[in-house]
Amino acid sequence: MTIQRIFVVSLAAACVDLPPVIEPDGPGYPKAALTRVAVGDGLCTEQSTDPTPKDLCEWFGGFDAVIGGVIRSVRLVDRPHASLATPDPIDDAPCAGSVSRALELQVDVTHVYVGDVPLGRTTVLIGSSQVEQMTPHPFQNEGGSLSWDSAKGETAYHSGTWVGLPVMRVAGRGYAVVSELPFTAGTALDVRDANHCGSYPRPTNLNGLSYLDFVAAASTCAPEPSLVRERRRQVVDGFPQYAYAANCHAVTYVPECVVEEDCSNGTTCVDSECVQETSPPGPPG
Repeated sequence: MTIQRIFVVSLAAACVDLPPVIEPDGPGYPKAALTRVAVGDGLCTEQSTDPTPKDLCEWFGGFDAVIGGVIRSVRLVDRPHASLATPDPIDDAPCAGSVSRALELQVDVTHVYVGDVPLGRTTVLIGSSQVEQMTPHPFQNEGGSLSWDSAKGETAYHSGTWVGLPVMRVAGRGYAVVSELPFTAGTALDVRDANHCGSYPRPTNLNGLSYLDFVAAASTCAPEPSLVRERRRQVVDGFPQYAYAANCHAVTYVPECVVEEDCSNGTTCVDSECVQETSPPGPPG
């Protein structure tokens, strides 16, 4: 009886997906998967002018805080949202058009490497413009649940996994991941490569850096003024959809344009205005 019971329990355990083994020097929690950035056809519409940090201390200085924590929930949200017509986030009024959603993570903060962030539950937002570039890409399925369009069925972030977050403060809302990607860590840091357009200025040795060296550097780096942090602050304050908000594509607003690239999909630039494309185009008048 005892032998049979042990066999059944062992067989059941073999069918369970066990969490990944976390090295003892790391944060001690199952690691989240990571997203990467879609780089399209390799063309950069605008090269980044942010300087590449010469060392880890300078990289730390590009954020209000660098934290780590356990994800408790992930969802796509359509509020707060902003639009080109009304840059300030709108909480109560519904968007008069379609919405590109932002990503909201509820995180139990377990580690504070840089900055003054209390331990415990906090909100971390990723703006719609960054969400649109995520690979795998999050979307809301027909049942209303969050899904990721990974061919392997991978889920980038889910409850119970640990993730590192370089963040900026957003007054009254928590924190935002601005022009950066989350990281994970075991005995070494696992950081997605910076994209080819240079939008993520990092020291060259950040990925693969010893976790203990990362923690030691965080405790010894003195806070200094940072041009990169100032620019991230400008994005948070002036362009919410690039920092933390959803993006409202208001149907009552016709954006101005100079070239085709200024207009969204399905529209074209005519007489300095983005207008709906006709397909096929009509004959010349």
